[in-house]
Amino acid sequence: MSRLVGLCLALGSFWLSAASAHGQATEAVEELRAVRDSLRPLLEQARSALEARTTRAQAAQRAAAAALAKVDTSYVGGAMVLTPIEQREATRALFDEVWSESFSELGESPALSRSVIVFQQSDETKPIYVDGAAHRLILKPWTSRARVVESVRNAIAGAMIHDLSEPPLSVGRWSGNPLVPEPMDAVYRRVATTRSDASRACLGGEISECESALGLGTSRTVEQIRAWYAPDERRALVETGGNYDRTALPQRRACIDGSVDACDGLLARFTGDWTPLDRTVRASLLSHALEQGGEDAWTRLAEDPDMTPTEAIEHAARLPIDEVVAGWRDRLIEHRPQSFASLLPRSGLGLVWSLFFAALAMRSTRWRLG
Repeated sequence: MSRLVGLCLALGSFWLSAASAHGQATEAVEELRAVRDSLRPLLEQARSALEARTTRAQAAQRAAAAALAKVDTSYVGGAMVLTPIEQREATRALFDEVWSESFSELGESPALSRSVIVFQQSDETKPIYVDGAAHRLILKPWTSRARVVESVRNAIAGAMIHDLSEPPLSVGRWSGNPLVPEPMDAVYRRVATTRSDASRACLGGEISECESALGLGTSRTVEQIRAWYAPDERRALVETGGNYDRTALPQRRACIDGSVDACDGLLARFTGDWTPLDRTVRASLLSHALEQGGEDAWTRLAEDPDMTPTEAIEHAARLPIDEVVAGWRDRLIEHRPQSFASLLPRSGLGLVWSLFFAALAMRSTRWRLG
C-alpha cells in the first residue's frame, strides 16, 4: 500500500512539474510574441528609411552621371542602347549593322526587349547610370572592328538566349547558344574526335545515328548507352567522368577491371549527360535550323515551352527533323579539314618527289666518293 501511495505521489509531483513547466513555457511564448509585435513597427520604419536612402543615393548617382556625360538613347530589337552623346552616330550605325546582318529576320525576343546595353568606345570611360542590370561594352578606340562587331553580336545574343531559359525550355537545356555558334570546321573536329559509335556512324552518313548522337529522341538507358559507345569507350567514361558516391566505388573498380555490366550500370545510374555530341555541337545544329527557318524562326523556336527539342527544331526550321539534320551533316562534311597532301599544288608535290629522289642520289657511291 505504501508503495502505491508513493507511486501516486511521484506521478502527482511529475504532473505538477510538467504543468508548471508548460505554464512557464506558455508565458515565455506570449512574452516573445509581445516583443515581436512591438518590433514590427520599428522594422517597417527601418525598411522605409533604407528605401528612401537608396532612392536618394540613386538619384544622386543619376544626377552626377548626367552632369558628367550626356547620354543618347536608341533601340535595337527592342533593347535600349545607351551611349555618350558624342558617340551617337557611330553607335547607332554599328548596332543597326549587326542587327540587320545577324538578327533582324529571327523575330521578336521578349528577353531582348527587357535589356539595356551600355556601349562606349573611347580612352575615357564616362559614367552612365542605369537602374538595374545592364550589358556594358566598354571598348578602347584601337579595338579592331571585327572585335567590336563580335562584342555587340555577343551582347545581343546573350540577352536573347534568356528566351529559352526563362522559363526553362527543353531545347534551351539541350543546346548551347545557337546565335553565337562555333565555326563549322571547329564543330567538325569536335564530332570527329568524339569517341562514340554513333558519332562515327553519323559522319559516315547515317542520319538516324546523327540524331541519336545529338540526343534527339533518346533517353538515358543501358540500351541507349550501349548503342552510343563501344565497351572500351564506356569504361573510359566511367574512369574520367561521373559523380559517384562511396557505395559505387566497388562497382567502379569492377568496371575498370573489365566488367562491362558494371560500367553500364554506373552510367545509367549516376548523373551526367552521356550524350556523345555536346551542347556546342547541338548549338550548331540549332543555328542551322534557324537559318533554314528564316523569318520569325527564333519566335517559333521559343513559342511553346512544352515542345521537345525535336519538335522545337522542326517548328523553327519548318522542316522535318531528318531533313534538318541531313543538311547540317552536309555542312559538316563541307567544312572537313583537308589533309596536308591535298593542300599542296601539283607543283608542290613534284618538288617534294624531286627532293626525295635527290636525297637518294646523294646517298649513292658516286656522290660519296666525289
